[in-house]
Amino acid sequence: MAFSVGKKSMYKTIKWILIFLLCIFTLCIIGSMISGYGKTILAINNLVSGENKTDKLYSLISQKKFHYIQLYLTFLSLITVLLLLSYNRFYTFLFSRTYDFGHSLRKLFQDLFENKYRYILFLPILASVYYAIKMPVSFDEALTYLVFTTRNPLVSLSYYPFPNNHVLHSVITNFTRYIPFLPALFTLRISSIIINMISLLFTYKFITGFLNKKTAIVITGITSVLFLNIFYSYMSRGYALVYLFFIIALYCSYKIINESNERLNLMND
Repeated sequence: MAFSVGKKSMYKTIKWILIFLLCIFTLCIIGSMISGYGKTILAINNLVSGENKTDKLYSLISQKKFHYIQLYLTFLSLITVLLLLSYNRFYTFLFSRTYDFGHSLRKLFQDLFENKYRYILFLPILASVYYAIKMPVSFDEALTYLVFTTRNPLVSLSYYPFPNNHVLHSVITNFTRYIPFLPALFTLRISSIIINMISLLFTYKFITGFLNKKTAIVITGITSVLFLNIFYSYMSRGYALVYLFFIIALYCSYKIINESNERLNLMND
């Protein structure tokens, strides 16, 4: 399999990343099996914090969860080994899919920004940013921030004290809170703003499947300023993700029904 210089560099980089991950997973599994539950908790406590927080760690990671984590790491190790064993095929698939998606995305942006009605979408985006800055924190946002965002992704993934943890959104905020030079509330809300913009893009793409581009952008602009769309375009909750995944699922369903191709390409016409 021949690669250009740039592709060969990427080929090696991804391969070394997989090898590095495999080493990490293997070390964690072997270390936890040798040390056992108690010593592993103590090691995590010493690694994460110099203070004695073992009681919190014991309550967060029960012995049952500890064994589940070991199984999960074992599964990840096996997947990584399989990827390395069939690396050429995996890389070819990854590169071709990434290239196709990137090319289609650039074409979509080009079509959108060449549309003379594109400024219709500026209003909902500006409204989303404005409300994210001006509106006070809500109860659910404060709860998300205190219980999940200020902790770590493991807590967001595993801790579910009440039906208020929008897991994927909470995990995203675990990372966006570290964005520098922004107020804490805006770092909490910025993911919803970005997801809203992506949702507008996919809504426009979906509608162009059966209407002309001018009509598609007008309809997208109207739906984007509906009350709940504006509200959840800045509110730090998981509902913006629900809307995005709904549009993607609806679009995929439309393409599956109306196309005879065996392989579904989300972005291509």
